[in-house]
Amino acid sequence: MIAGITGIVTAVQEDRLHVDVGSMVVEVLMPRISCQRARQGQEVTLRTHLYLEGSGVSGRLTPVLIGFETEEERSFFDRITTVKGMGARKALRAWMIPLPQWASAIETGDERTLKSLPEIGATMAKRLVAELRGKMDLFAIPGEAASPTEEDQDLVADALSVLVQLGYKRVDAERIVDKVLRKWEGEPGDSEELVREVLRSIG
Repeated sequence: MIAGITGIVTAVQEDRLHVDVGSMVVEVLMPRISCQRARQGQEVTLRTHLYLEGSGVSGRLTPVLIGFETEEERSFFDRITTVKGMGARKALRAWMIPLPQWASAIETGDERTLKSLPEIGATMAKRLVAELRGKMDLFAIPGEAASPTEEDQDLVADALSVLVQLGYKRVDAERIVDKVLRKWEGEPGDSEELVREVLRSIG
């Protein structure tokens, strides 16, 4: 299993990068929005997903490496490709908007935005909402209430510190705390109270 690679981009195409990892040049399929940001000659570190493409019946299986800029993007990809009809290549070709915007469209039932993505018609838009709504808030755009006030800064910092010590990446920790604050009834009394609520939310 190839979990990640680091190297220099030697070629940029619409849906893939060629990355020189030292002893070889690796072709990596990427979300189209990521390919648009990539530049030849830049160093990249990608989280990767290796899968076999083709038919086991015919015996023609081709290993394909997919790359993502963050672990969060890889997790989102794994989730949306559980939807019937949303294959790996379709998901990558459709990925033309930032992750939080795409996740928010699913979470809020915004089928108009979903249908505007390449290869996502009305049927697939409805299917994405039906199967994934309620499961995207970790990836979605934070609401107004997610931004802590100045008085809450120390409380939030304590909660983030706990999650980072537990092994969460900073960006994931921020989204978890963000989610708790949006659903909080009233204001957290102290850092211990907020930390307990955050830990409860992650089980």
